[in-house]
Amino acid sequence: MKRIYISADIEGIAGVASWNETEAGHFEYSKAAEQMTKEVSAACKGAFDGGANEIWIRDAHDSARNIDISELPRGVKIIRGWGNSIDGMMEEIDKGFDGALCIGYHSEAGTDMNPLAHTISNTKISEIKLNGHLVSELELNSLIAYQYKVPIIFVSGDEGICNKAKELFSAVATVPVKRGSGDSIITLHPIDACKQIEEAVKKAVSSINSSFIKIEDSYDLTIKYRNHRDAKKSSLYPGARLVDAYTAGFCSNSLKEILTAKLFMI
Repeated sequence: MKRIYISADIEGIAGVASWNETEAGHFEYSKAAEQMTKEVSAACKGAFDGGANEIWIRDAHDSARNIDISELPRGVKIIRGWGNSIDGMMEEIDKGFDGALCIGYHSEAGTDMNPLAHTISNTKISEIKLNGHLVSELELNSLIAYQYKVPIIFVSGDEGICNKAKELFSAVATVPVKRGSGDSIITLHPIDACKQIEEAVKKAVSSINSSFIKIEDSYDLTIKYRNHRDAKKSSLYPGARLVDAYTAGFCSNSLKEILTAKLFMI
C-alpha cells in the first residue's frame, strides 16, 4: 500500500504571472485556480497509476480554499482551510505517508526566477534565512516532512524552485512549468504542463527513491520584514532577538522549536 501526500500552491502554476491571478475576488483569479486544480488532478492521476492507494491533498495557498474538489479524481482526501498547526503547508502529514509531492511551488524571496517569488508572505516578509542562506517554502516544508520521515519525491513549479529541489534532495523528480524573466514568465501550455506532471509523478511514485534534506546540528532563523514594527514585535517572542531595525532572529538546535518560532514570528 502506498500513501501519497500532496502540498499545492499557486504561484508556481503554469501561466500564473501576476499577483492578481493569485487573489480570490480578482477577475483573473478563477483561471489560475482552475489550472491549479488541473495540475493537482494530473498529479493525483499519475500517483494512482504509479501504485498509490491513498492520496491526501493539502490546499496550501492563501485561504487554502482554491482547489475545485469536484474536478479531482474520486478517492482522494483534501485539507481545506488552516488548522494553525506548525506543519502549515504540510498539515496532516504523518509517518504513514510513503512520499510527498509539491505542486505549484515557487522560488524564494530574494531571487529572480519568478515575478511572484516570495517566502510565506509577499506583503510582510522581505526574506527569510536559515543559517545565513535564503530559504524557500519548499525547504521549510521539507524540514517538516523530515520530522515524519516522509521524502519529497516530486516538485513542480518555476525553474528556480525545481533547480533548488535538485540541490536539496539527492533523488527527486521535477517538472519546471515556467521560467521568470523580470516581471514576465515563459510558460508551458497548460495542457502540456499537466501531461508532464502526470507522467513524471507516475514514474516517481511507482519507484519511490527516498532522499531527505540535510539536517544541521543547529539553526539560526532570521526574518527580514518590510516594516520595522513587525521586526520589533517578533523579537518579543521568547528566545528571539532583534538583529537590526527590520530583522528578527531565533536560534535553536531543535527543529521543532525553529518551526514553532516561524509560526509565531510571521
